[in-house]
Amino acid sequence: MPLSADIPRLRMFGPVAEREWVHLADFDRLDDEGCCRISFRFDRGPRPPRPGEYVYLLDAEGRGCVGTVERVERWHARVRPDWETWTG
Repeated sequence: MPLSADIPRLRMFGPVAEREWVHLADFDRLDDEGCCRISFRFDRGPRPPRPGEYVYLLDAEGRGCVGTVERVERWHARVRPDWETWTG
């Protein structure tokens, strides 16, 4: 399913943010609590995502889901995937 087909479902998570984030994720490398670590070191946006905000996690094969940012540390964020939004 193309990402654009799932946009109405993604909007149910809250109001439109001032920015949308899509990050590369490796779903085979989740930590013990089921979270992944994403890098935003080379993002050119106005700011990184903040804890509690939603990001879209996308793997190298085009599969993905929405995730909630749990913690931000310098150039990385810990994100909990929401498997109910999985499009793979």
